[in-house]
Amino acid sequence: MAAAMMAVGANAQNDSITGSSTITKAKDNKSQITVYNGSSSLVTLDSVSYVSQGDIKMYLCRSDKDYSNAETKVNGSNSKTKFLKLSNGAWNRVDLPSGVVIEKIAFVGYGNDKEKKAGSWIASLGTYDEANSKYIALYTYDETSNDTLPTKADSQTVDTITIDGLSLSGTFYFKNGGKQPCVNIYFYKAETVTASIAAGGYRGFSSAKAVEVPDDVTIYVVNKGGVDLENYTFEITPIESKIIPANTGVILKGEANTDYTLTVTDEEATASDYANNILVATSVEDNCTIDQTSYDYYAIAKAQYKFLKYTGTQNFNANLSYIRLEAGATSGAKEFDIIEKTTGISSVKTAENGNATLYNLAGQKVSSNYSGIVVKNGKKFMVK
Repeated sequence: MAAAMMAVGANAQNDSITGSSTITKAKDNKSQITVYNGSSSLVTLDSVSYVSQGDIKMYLCRSDKDYSNAETKVNGSNSKTKFLKLSNGAWNRVDLPSGVVIEKIAFVGYGNDKEKKAGSWIASLGTYDEANSKYIALYTYDETSNDTLPTKADSQTVDTITIDGLSLSGTFYFKNGGKQPCVNIYFYKAETVTASIAAGGYRGFSSAKAVEVPDDVTIYVVNKGGVDLENYTFEITPIESKIIPANTGVILKGEANTDYTLTVTDEEATASDYANNILVATSVEDNCTIDQTSYDYYAIAKAQYKFLKYTGTQNFNANLSYIRLEAGATSGAKEFDIIEKTTGISSVKTAENGNATLYNLAGQKVSSNYSGIVVKNGKKFMVK
């Protein structure tokens, strides 16, 4: 999958990567950034310089205040290239703009050691779990990989360290190893899709490409057996997978009034999760066209916890999903309630009153051991 490239550095050239950009140093920012390392001891980033490239912000522990002081001839050429000169063994922080996901990073440069004692490497790269005050390493240097930059004495040669297979967003950190790395840093943006969840906390969704959802988003399907025309309910079933196949209709559940970034992926979903799904994907152009003579269409409401009958005359927008039933099969029902499939009443969506009384569809009080459709706080659930 091709990825867009964002570079931080200047005029870096390599056999596999070419590009150019200009550093803008905004200010010095001393002793402002802290992070816990793997042993939970606090690391403070001192003598930090703040640089930016586009919307990417970097807080770097640097040997030189002015990056232009670090220059070298590239691969024996007569032209000079400028690099960011970073401190030995120092932590650095990168802040990404909202909605940007990085799938690969390339460090292009050399280790600043004229005596050829050691090259340079990236010792660790990862994120910080604030809730648990813990650094989470996503990449750790492996000596057997020989994944290092050359020393400055090696005929002024420039090489590349590439870290891929990432899915970075928000803020992450990396730590230098070896002698002062003099590098340009290239960020490869993953292709993403935005899914906006409205006030109801749910939305119909589909995409022309397979996508991966964040951990705090739940994917639901509606299986063939989940349509109850007698009680006017649709049962939505959660799936464990975080992958939505291309052109597959689903329901997404997340925080209300929130935009989520979904990452386009080559990873395949579990086929059995979607084998009986009847949600129709409007990412397929033909599915956007409505035929109200032959079908009734129901889509999840933006601000309500239910499916509403679509009575408009305009075709559906792309990247949504709906349920299509034979005209007349629903006796003209304007809405269907939602039942979330669960394995027990303890799995029922948390309500404001956790001890609310349960009722069956006849309005009779039932215990938490009851099996079947129950009503709790005005919402219906299937308990098995």
